[in-house]
Amino acid sequence: MKYGYLGTNTRLNSLEKRVDVNKQETLVTSYDINVELVEEKADSFGAKMTLSPLINSLEPNDELIVCNLRYLSNNLKTLQTIISSIEQRKAKLTILDMEESLSGHLAAFNDFKAYITSEKIKAGIKGSKKEQGRKPPEQSTIFSVIYNRKHNPNMSISEIARIADISRSSVYRILKEEENKK
Repeated sequence: MKYGYLGTNTRLNSLEKRVDVNKQETLVTSYDINVELVEEKADSFGAKMTLSPLINSLEPNDELIVCNLRYLSNNLKTLQTIISSIEQRKAKLTILDMEESLSGHLAAFNDFKAYITSEKIKAGIKGSKKEQGRKPPEQSTIFSVIYNRKHNPNMSISEIARIADISRSSVYRILKEEENKK
């Protein structure tokens, strides 16, 4: 049996994904018309993917046809695991953008490596855009500082900071802000 796996590209929006799946479908069916197409339903790589059940259902001499390595995995370790699982089932893996020559194999792996690198860069950029700066003290901490200062005027700033679990400068700042409100 021949299965055409139509993977998901995590970088695309829903309309672009549909167009991408249609392109994959055209490529796979042009490779072999008697292919059972299996479309990926998951939006990203993970446990919900239909790829694992598909690989587990492969029998000897079955063929799994994929357009590109990046539709199988988003990292090299998982890709190796997937390929070894297919080989253990004595099935064949055909990657359409990989030519049969050694240079074709290297070009496909180079493309996969570039894909992984670009995904890591995007994740790093996304992570660096998180909010920066100090985290403001919680409201309960502010009330604790004000309460301790009003009811225990002899209590030192250091003691208030220790009780409220904040720095001394934060205690001074909270007290100053409270005075400015009056």
